[in-house]
Amino acid sequence: MTRHADSPRDTAGPRGDFGVVASVSRAPDGRVRLILDHVEAMPALGPEVHDFEHEAFLNLKLKERELANIGLAIVARLASRGRV
Repeated sequence: MTRHADSPRDTAGPRGDFGVVASVSRAPDGRVRLILDHVEAMPALGPEVHDFEHEAFLNLKLKERELANIGLAIVARLASRGRV
């Protein structure tokens, strides 16, 4: 679904020209794999992969350190473009 900045459901205003997308999949060892990647018109830095225990991920029981690493990875990717 495409959402436009002038959509009545979108009150945050226009979006920047780049961002970070997160997706999840099952890792080969059965753990949950969180993948962070850039979304932008130019070549990306490449994906960043984080693996978590399946039950911990589904039950929102990630360790504080794991959550901090996710947050840091997102902010670092956004800041790396220097266009905020």
